[in-house]
Amino acid sequence: MILPPLYSSNARVLVVQKYEGIDVYTAIKSAEYLSEILEDVIYSTEFMSDVLKSEFPIVNNFGNTQKERKRQWAKCIKTDIIPHTGIIKIKVLNKDKNQAYNIARGIVYVLENKGEKYHGRGKMVEIKVIDRPNLPEKPDISRVIKGIIISGIFGLMISFFILLIYRRDFRKTIIDGIGISC
Repeated sequence: MILPPLYSSNARVLVVQKYEGIDVYTAIKSAEYLSEILEDVIYSTEFMSDVLKSEFPIVNNFGNTQKERKRQWAKCIKTDIIPHTGIIKIKVLNKDKNQAYNIARGIVYVLENKGEKYHGRGKMVEIKVIDRPNLPEKPDISRVIKGIIISGIFGLMISFFILLIYRRDFRKTIIDGIGISC
């Protein structure tokens, strides 16, 4: 099981509820709620379609059926909400660093320019980009570390089974090595 290296482009957007006759706590909770809605929307096929139609050169290699496109899109995009802030962190993973960058730019562009279509609050909500997408230089290190860990576990499992097969007295050797008497 070999994990191919993937490039990661990251961005952050802030969802702001305009204050008109509401207290700060309610505005923050409202922004957090809207962030959760937008986080779910990012994974929708309609949103994906808007991103693919954006002005950025994105290769649509997400599959032929709607189910396959949605599954591939969800594998490519990772989102997270920073609690009590209304900030959505967006991470795009792709084998091609330019694709990762352009998809992240497309997501930010659609949120920024077509966000009203998805949150339904009109001019009462602003989506502000606080960190624009970055063009990745090196593959995502967390994926490399995950590959090393999986390889290590796989190697230990194979070693254990080889010892089990070739050493009939494996259990006795282990017990004697630890010093346990039966």
